[in-house]
Amino acid sequence: MLKSAAPGQRLTVSGDLIVRYMANSHDATVDAIFNAFADPTRRALLARLARRPGLTVGQLSSDLSLRPQTITKHMDVLANAGLISREREGRQRRVYPINDALAPALQWLDAQQRFWNRSLTELALVMEDEAASDG
Repeated sequence: MLKSAAPGQRLTVSGDLIVRYMANSHDATVDAIFNAFADPTRRALLARLARRPGLTVGQLSSDLSLRPQTITKHMDVLANAGLISREREGRQRRVYPINDALAPALQWLDAQQRFWNRSLTELALVMEDEAASDG
């Protein structure tokens, strides 16, 4: 991880360091969440479940005009990412979104935003210094 510069000191960030930082930012949970969101059908399923938790696979498949087997495959990806839970009710399975399931992805995004804001601020300061010394 990158270290912050001491007060009054500038952090020098090379392109190689940024690439290594990004390459080492690996988390299987976050990967699974982003993989789940990569498909528009899965995003549509989550949006429907957010509005109407507890729908059955049959209801979801008719809403989206997809075969139940297709919906089930998408549900497997969403469940593996920890985004939904399925509960058996007789012969049907009801699907529910999991509260706070996005927390790991949101924490990752927040860390990336802080990293890039800090890096770009440092870059702007270096460029200002160079422009002033050229002037």
